[in-house]
Amino acid sequence: MAILDEVPGLKVTVQIAGQDCTEYDADEDGHPNSNESCPSITKYIECIDDAEFAIKIQINDQYIWGYKNHSLHVSACIDGQAVLGALFSSRYRESIIDHHQYFCQETKQWVDSKLKFSPVDIGTVEDL
Repeated sequence: MAILDEVPGLKVTVQIAGQDCTEYDADEDGHPNSNESCPSITKYIECIDDAEFAIKIQINDQYIWGYKNHSLHVSACIDGQAVLGALFSSRYRESIIDHHQYFCQETKQWVDSKLKFSPVDIGTVEDL
């Protein structure tokens, strides 16, 4: 479960078939696009070709709500593309993002699509 120290109480997990994926820590270099004004954390999971997945976001009691009627918006990007986000309040503390919407230029309609891993081709490694 990815936990960002700068936002205590916010937890994010990737799930396949409703089960949390095993997470692996990134190397010490962290996320290549990170900067100090926008803290981030990088974790890796094993993907299964063509498997549908979901992003589970939870806010627990460690999150400081502060002002009355305060809300928190969490958005997700996958491979650099924005997908749906979730809006949280002190009453609504869990959301699962399992699809995204995009406008199809061909049909001129909005399309709702499940999140799904693309097949990965790692190529061939030859001995030197």
